[in-house]
Amino acid sequence: MVRIISISDEVYDELKEIKEGRSFTKVIGALLASSKNRKGKGTRSLEKFFGTIDNKTARAWMKEIDESRGNFGKSRF
Repeated sequence: MVRIISISDEVYDELKEIKEGRSFTKVIGALLASSKNRKGKGTRSLEKFFGTIDNKTARAWMKEIDESRGNFGKSRF
């Protein structure tokens, strides 16, 4: 199954730099595996990519997503 995620331009650029011909899925998988292997051993590999948004912003985004999904395929004319 394929999932669509949103990342910042900065994170995209960093992933693109370390990609070296691999798919983004393989790069992220390798980073996750590295992170799991290092758990409890200092800074984890993915922590530099983590970020948060406040609940109000998250709810607003989810509302927009739900509305756009509900309007998918409907003409605006």
